[in-house]
Amino acid sequence: MRQIQIRRRPSTSTTRRQTQNQTLDLRTPSGRKLPF
Repeated sequence: MRQIQIRRRPSTSTTRRQTQNQTLDLRTPSGRKLPF
């Protein structure tokens, strides 16, 4: 699901955040952005 979200958003700024938050997203099954 993470790859699909990254493909939907072609913005580089969002993709960078997704990669960094990937570790945090792993904790959440829904893939929601953590409040950290």
